[in-house]
Amino acid sequence: MENCLNLLSSITLKDLEASPIKAFISMSQKNAPQLHHLGFYFKRTDLNSVSEKINWRCVINNCKAKGYSYSDKVGNECEFYILDDDHIDKPDLKKIEKLERRRLIIKRAENSDDKPRKIEKQYHPVQNKPEYPKDPELLSDIEIADWLKETMEKENFLYYDSGAADKDRFFIFTTKRNLEIMGNRDIFCDGTFRIAPKNFLQVYTFHVSYDGHAVPVIYALLPR
Repeated sequence: MENCLNLLSSITLKDLEASPIKAFISMSQKNAPQLHHLGFYFKRTDLNSVSEKINWRCVINNCKAKGYSYSDKVGNECEFYILDDDHIDKPDLKKIEKLERRRLIIKRAENSDDKPRKIEKQYHPVQNKPEYPKDPELLSDIEIADWLKETMEKENFLYYDSGAADKDRFFIFTTKRNLEIMGNRDIFCDGTFRIAPKNFLQVYTFHVSYDGHAVPVIYALLPR
């Protein structure tokens, strides 16, 4: 019986808690600790001096999600005990990358004599430059890369190519949506020679009147 009482008296609050999960503590834009877990972000609310609990609440206003930890050391993982995981926001897994990049830049700047631009460049990911095709010598040599055949919204943009066998090869660029816009509207056509690329004589464009503006909807590269 005495052993049982001794065992019960040795049980601490942590022993009665649910199993914690791993979280990471970064720094917010206001330079305060911010806890991250699975794309959700929590701000520190208060510290319980008796239990040494550090309470956290979701950064989104009116969101009731909350929890606590026993550490708020920036740049480190911690054990996070969830009390309420009913989030009203959606997870953002990319935000932590931006927060950490910013924190590391600030930390490096405080301990380095390097210029700010050099430090910032070190912590920004290198973006791969697109591989543009080589300038063709002849119309038949033209090869348009697949990523240039569509818009940024992934719509087909290369509407027509008369083919490499055509000595007067030409290209038409437009989208299905642009063609739909042309319906029952005034159409204006114009050709310009100044911006025509190599092997072409002119860029011929079709415009429509749309919401009070002349909007280009079709582009044609013509060799003559």
